[in-house]
Amino acid sequence: MQFANVNRSGELAAKRYAETLVANSGSAFFWAMRRMLPAKRDAMYAIYAFCREVDDIADEPGETSRKQEALNGYRRDVERLYRGEEPARATVRALVRPAFDYEIAESDLNCLIDGMMTDAAPSVRIPDEAALATYVDRVACSVGRMSCRVFGLDSETGRQLAASLGSALQLTNILRDVREDARRNRIYLPASALREAGLECPRTDTLADQPAVDIVCQGLSENAWDHFAAADRIMGDCRPQDIRPARMMRAVYGKLLERIVGAGFSPFPSERISLGSFRKACLALRHGLF
Repeated sequence: MQFANVNRSGELAAKRYAETLVANSGSAFFWAMRRMLPAKRDAMYAIYAFCREVDDIADEPGETSRKQEALNGYRRDVERLYRGEEPARATVRALVRPAFDYEIAESDLNCLIDGMMTDAAPSVRIPDEAALATYVDRVACSVGRMSCRVFGLDSETGRQLAASLGSALQLTNILRDVREDARRNRIYLPASALREAGLECPRTDTLADQPAVDIVCQGLSENAWDHFAAADRIMGDCRPQDIRPARMMRAVYGKLLERIVGAGFSPFPSERISLGSFRKACLALRHGLF
């Protein structure tokens, strides 16, 4: 790729914008990223900020066409970035140096936008396990691939870690948010799995209370644990200081999945399960400092 021509003041302003966005997000992962070497830290801030902005667009209320146009604006900015032109948006300008220095793939940024396009639709239905795997790759594994470039992992190790950890994290998100997503006309549980469990035409208003959901969620939780185990094996061969954010995300989401499974899926909890700020802060300290 060509190095985009962004003046020094513009580059610094974009870096500050990305860091401020991450810090203000309240994410415990901020501290794991902050402990990285400056260039890697700035790259991770830029990736996180980009992800946060496109995710916010997909989740905000409003007309689908308006959200799609906003996401396509980011896609056009990514194209400018890789043509060596100055992007219009601060979050994309913050990616200029990381994209060049760490050879972040344009396809992964576009892959993430593709996933957000799915979420921006007025309704979400996932037909089968293959479609779920595609969705998970777009919204989670793509971010892992970009992050692993920054971590300095070799291509194959990075690809494997991104696939395993990204899948584990996103499946945990899906399991946590079944009831909340259904209220927003989103069903990420594969329709084929629901049919096999006896639910042919799921209704969003009653989905979370159906016996079939218990069966499907049990299967997805087992898949998530398998992905966590694969990620653990890969990270065991990496230098701990190189993968602090990944280690922390694994710790936080592993504890979250434990809590979700412990609460059970029948009946599905009426309130969204979370770890709480104190628990996440403890994990942040542990994996952000060591």
